[in-house]
Amino acid sequence: MTSTSLLVSGGAIGMALCLFASPASAQVSQGGQPLGLLRPITEPAPVVVAPTPDVAAYMAEDEERGHRPLRYGALVDVGVDIGDGVWTTMRDGTRVWRIQIASPGAKSLALEFDRFELPNGAKLFVYDEEIATVLGAYTAENRHADGGFGFEPFPGDRLTLELDVPAGAGEPDLRTTTVIHDYRDIFGLQNGTVTVGGGGGQSSLGPCLIDVNCPEGANWGDQKRATMRTLSNGALCSGALVNNTSLDGTRYVLTANHCGQLSNCIFTFLYQEAICGGGGGAPQNMTVSGCTVLTSNSNFDCRLLRIDNPIPANYQPYFAGWNRTGANATFAFAMGHPSGGPKKISIDNNGTNGEATLWRVAWNAGTLEGGSSGGPLFDQDGRVKGPACCVNAFVCSGQTAWFGRFDQFYVSDSIAQWLDPLNSGAMTLDGIDPQLCTPPFQTCFTSPNSVGPGAIITYYGSRSRAMNDFHLLTNGLPPNGFGLYFYGQNEILQPFGNGYRCVGNPVVRLPIIQANVFGDATYDLDLNATQIQAAQTWLFQYWYRNPAGGGAGYNLSDAIGVPFCP
Repeated sequence: MTSTSLLVSGGAIGMALCLFASPASAQVSQGGQPLGLLRPITEPAPVVVAPTPDVAAYMAEDEERGHRPLRYGALVDVGVDIGDGVWTTMRDGTRVWRIQIASPGAKSLALEFDRFELPNGAKLFVYDEEIATVLGAYTAENRHADGGFGFEPFPGDRLTLELDVPAGAGEPDLRTTTVIHDYRDIFGLQNGTVTVGGGGGQSSLGPCLIDVNCPEGANWGDQKRATMRTLSNGALCSGALVNNTSLDGTRYVLTANHCGQLSNCIFTFLYQEAICGGGGGAPQNMTVSGCTVLTSNSNFDCRLLRIDNPIPANYQPYFAGWNRTGANATFAFAMGHPSGGPKKISIDNNGTNGEATLWRVAWNAGTLEGGSSGGPLFDQDGRVKGPACCVNAFVCSGQTAWFGRFDQFYVSDSIAQWLDPLNSGAMTLDGIDPQLCTPPFQTCFTSPNSVGPGAIITYYGSRSRAMNDFHLLTNGLPPNGFGLYFYGQNEILQPFGNGYRCVGNPVVRLPIIQANVFGDATYDLDLNATQIQAAQTWLFQYWYRNPAGGGAGYNLSDAIGVPFCP
């Protein structure tokens, strides 16, 4: 690809969906008030001053590389630990630790910790001298998988850290490694009052950007929920949650390699204008912090991450489907966060053109700018084709854009180990709405039989109606005995034979089958031959002959409730 201005940034048995959690376990900020403000402390906090970076040099470097990614902050080495602050003990035994950190001239500050070990009940806050902004509380639950932590940009060039430790709690261990000195003004980028200008050429693009809640995005509500902003290492990018064949809610994110997200990445969900053209509000408080980088490839400008912490249900996450066929889309659209601002959409009515390592599109509506990089390109079926890589120029109309080829990334980096754990070989996969695909559940009772404590039913494969890979399995049966599966939607508890019937009428009975010599019975259920639909829950149970068990001579397993997914 020649003369492109590089864009930027932004741009199974019984497995349960594990993405839902209370907001307190996933949000970057968890609320509350620091004791140092509620009970004023007269002892001053020591001040650590970070060196001011060479802003002119950073600006020139950004222009030279085409704002790829859209960098707003310089990473300044600053090592601060518990020993550098001051402790104050309150009357109730609570200990308060404080320190101030300054970086003169910064538009905002953020800190990265490589050690973030807090005892139970300890709360970390960030605030300014005027108490205009308070972030926190941050607790032990905010700790990243690698032991570190990072918080979102804090306005101004000085902040106070305060750690409140309950009486009798253990000793904390905190250490910062980096201050992110905001030299460009991230808040101005987001609201359009600051532009990258110069070679970036974004200064007049605002009117060309299309909110995802404008008519152009009316048919793509799920894809809006999959697309999020990322913030890492002083740069703004975009990305998308993607589904896997187990439909288990693993929090995989596809983004661009050049975005360079690391474990400190902060993900912002549902950051979009409520109404077309603005005015309805675009909240930025739906955040999750911390991830693991699984693999990256510069040839296809693709990067696969896994978010470490659960995503709260009220963030309405959607796991987008994907297409790795290598066929051109007949219609294409992209979503992302230009300049790190509210989510936008761009549309190519003619679809994609495949090049060696990238997809090429030419917009009929919308445009991309710094911060859009890593944002997903979707095909006519709303499935991901790849992340935003580059553009020919930052212009209002006539922009050509390129996206990494997910199909080639999938093969080159063995992505199947994460996105196809069932080894299905799927070339396409639909998205999943976790609110329509709740976890399966065991129900009813099993009863002892002639060979043990009773038969247990479960399943393996996929609950996806589209994938049609659902298999029933029952263990603990008399070897070589005969029985059958039946299923329905009404849950009951009724003595029946030597056990309990758990599935009420009407029921569907499957053919008689024979258990193997180990007492296992399996049945491959063709979902296409049933009335089972996505977002429906069906109950399954196994009836079997057991003359050696006495009594009625037959028995039943327990039951399993299976919510089926798209």
